[in-house]
Amino acid sequence: MKRILVVLLLVFCISSGFAREKSFDSLGFHFSLPLMFENEVEYGIEVNSTMQSFGLGLNGLTLYSEKFGVYSYFDVVFPQKIKLILSYAGQTEYGVVDRSSYYSFWGIDALLGFAIKVFQNEMNLFTISPGIHYEMLSAEAQDSVLTYIFGLGLNIQDYIKKKKKVFLMLGANILYDFVGFGLYNGESNSVDSNTFCVSPNVGMIFRL
Repeated sequence: MKRILVVLLLVFCISSGFAREKSFDSLGFHFSLPLMFENEVEYGIEVNSTMQSFGLGLNGLTLYSEKFGVYSYFDVVFPQKIKLILSYAGQTEYGVVDRSSYYSFWGIDALLGFAIKVFQNEMNLFTISPGIHYEMLSAEAQDSVLTYIFGLGLNIQDYIKKKKKVFLMLGANILYDFVGFGLYNGESNSVDSNTFCVSPNVGMIFRL
């Protein structure tokens, strides 16, 4: 029992220490416009696609010192249009698919990163945050497709002070995904593709 109390006391002390060391702690909401480029080759067919979407989500920044901290980003994404270029046997086909072709089409976009403060003055806080990226896309039409992909990401962000604890946030995520798996009508298969995404975003941030 004494050992448990000692461990709990140590955890409390460490947590309190981190809490006192925070130089900036915030939570906000944002609107994003992801633009995704994907290249995939399957059964001898090369597919290049460009997907336009909009997203709504939350983000948080905590600096545990004057320079370093953690950054998190969570988005619910709604794809609007996909432009396709299919190349096979020396031929090229073009096509456009919009949201009306699906019963349901949505996704989740998340980034967890190591935050680095680049610049700060009375009105601005500028950070960059490299980290791990995760995305899920769900599409339902005559068939159902569910994909999970993982990769690396970088958030670039500027906080512009409006009031004492209220900031306008302008930023962008730069993302590259390269591994994952999918479910096609419930049947699992690996996903081997190169996906690059640029996602500008704007929002309001509240300092805690």
